[in-house]
Amino acid sequence: MKDKGCIFFWLLVVILIGCKNIDKNVSTKEVNTQWLENEFKLLKTEKDKEKYLTNMFVTDQELRTSSKGSEILMNNNFNEKSPAYLEHINEMNSVDSLNFIRVDKFLDVFGYPKTKYEDYRANYAINAVCLHQPYQNQVEIFPLLYQAHLAEHLSGEDFFFFLNKMHIIKYQTSFTSDKVYDNETDQVHDLIKKLDLVKHIEKLNSSEL
Repeated sequence: MKDKGCIFFWLLVVILIGCKNIDKNVSTKEVNTQWLENEFKLLKTEKDKEKYLTNMFVTDQELRTSSKGSEILMNNNFNEKSPAYLEHINEMNSVDSLNFIRVDKFLDVFGYPKTKYEDYRANYAINAVCLHQPYQNQVEIFPLLYQAHLAEHLSGEDFFFFLNKMHIIKYQTSFTSDKVYDNETDQVHDLIKKLDLVKHIEKLNSSEL
């Protein structure tokens, strides 16, 4: 029987070909996600989930850590508006968009992983994908990460790192305060208020009543 990791790889190739121009700001509800349902039917064990998240991390990182982008720039006189470089950026955005849809579905169905996987890449996959999203997508995923943080499945350090990335995107600078924080919880709370995300928490609480 073929390895499921191989199946995921070829499925991703097919999806990328069919979704080359997907909008990075697209919502999960705005696209046909039958391919996603097919992927999730294969996630029957914790090992399946670990492989799935590991593959997601690999696709998130491979275009960022490879020398492809810099090589394209060098071959095009460092012109960031050259067709070749723009195609590279579009490819990266397509991968980010598809991975965002995957993460949103994963958190909705399984929740944030409660235990650590053997493969460190699986443990950091969700965080990495969320950090590489535009602000609109980060706002959309925030309630699910907030729940994971409350349940102590997502550490305060990692949650703050995600929120600070949102702050950087919105204000072009890291979060700072005149306060001296005794604990991470207060710092996270102030950052949530600064980003005007409290209303999303209130909406989340009202939906659970």
